[in-house]
Amino acid sequence: MLLEILQVTAIHVHLYCEDVLLLAEGSRLLSASLGGSFPFVELPIPGVESPVAVAYNPDDEHLYWTDPRAGTISRYDFSSRESTVLVTNLDTPDGLAIDWVSSNMYWSDAGQRLIEVSKLDGSDRKALITTGLQEPRAIVVQPSIGLMFWTDWGKQASIERAAMDGTDRRVIVSTDLVWPNGLAIDLANSRIYWTDAYLNKIEEANLDGHERRIVYGNRYVWHPFDIVLDGTNLYWSDWWKKTISKGSTSGIDQPTTFGGGGMQKPMGIGIRRAGQQTGW
Repeated sequence: MLLEILQVTAIHVHLYCEDVLLLAEGSRLLSASLGGSFPFVELPIPGVESPVAVAYNPDDEHLYWTDPRAGTISRYDFSSRESTVLVTNLDTPDGLAIDWVSSNMYWSDAGQRLIEVSKLDGSDRKALITTGLQEPRAIVVQPSIGLMFWTDWGKQASIERAAMDGTDRRVIVSTDLVWPNGLAIDLANSRIYWTDAYLNKIEEANLDGHERRIVYGNRYVWHPFDIVLDGTNLYWSDWWKKTISKGSTSGIDQPTTFGGGGMQKPMGIGIRRAGQQTGW
């Protein structure tokens, strides 16, 4: 019992003192130090079944995740160390994003072909995008510019954007795209990054979908799932390699394995920064 308490305490100290990468994998939620001082360790969070997307909100110190098997969205309070189910009766909630300005959360549901929003406690739930979706997956929001972006890997694969109330919807990428999975925004440089799990590559473009460029091709990317941005570093989960890879936004550096191995199917990833507001 004492050893377990010490292990839990060590994990929480690590979370509060260092910037960490968060990961959903199998029936676990894990974290690893972005500085490399701590490999992936399982977070002692109860009630986790089959997490896919993860998101952290520094304002309330909660970790949020979707669980398609349970059909739920839940959160974990790092202060009280308690888990709460927030949203139920979902079909395939794959993507999740936190609006830390308005205290809302957005998610995609591929089974119901919807994009929805609610308050962070799951109240005031509303469907924003209800038509023209096939297999919506990743979703990201940027409150500072009032936009949300999402991927759809249905028969007509696309990356779309809209105002955060669902209006002014437009397709920004629709060619040379098959299974767009992960999505990340570099707001400082007005760029968007995405992974394609069929074409095995990571690409970028501006926020209108123009100035498109391959960052990493299938020499280094084999079946990418999610992706996050940390400065000029990119991190992505890869089902084929069963690892998290780390590369650069320039695409010049050869990617390296991050956080150790021992994974089966690494899913959603996110970043928790120690003591500061995040924007992912």
